[in-house]
Amino acid sequence: MIEPLALEIDVTREPFAATGGTLFGNPLSMAAARTALTRVLTPAAYEHTTRLGARLADGIESAIRAAGLPWTAQRFGPRSGHWYGPEPKTGLEALALRDRPLTRTQRIWMANRGVWEALPGAGPTLSVPATEADVERYLDAYGAFLRAVTV
Repeated sequence: MIEPLALEIDVTREPFAATGGTLFGNPLSMAAARTALTRVLTPAAYEHTTRLGARLADGIESAIRAAGLPWTAQRFGPRSGHWYGPEPKTGLEALALRDRPLTRTQRIWMANRGVWEALPGAGPTLSVPATEADVERYLDAYGAFLRAVTV
């Protein structure tokens, strides 16, 4: 950090101003936001994650069919996953399709194979740095999980 900026946010001097958090627009947060919006979250990045998301959803759908399960693949651009049944039309139908023990089991299975899902039951989300190899790694672990639970 450059000295003039360090002096501005030095909390040991009197009086000092709080400069952290999302409400203060501190220089570091603003620089990170600007960089994210202009260099990371570009149209090309969205095209990339959407393409990988389609590949992921296709693979999930193929694995479900191969396992003979009555589940449905979810398709939300760069995020995919599955429903434990036909695609729900309402929130109440989606709630009825939950299977918490199976979701937790899958999450542990995937983590033990080096694949982490941040939100249980939400399915994987592809970030900008994701690659085809990342998608294939997920699909390999997912297919193995489905084969294990349908034996």
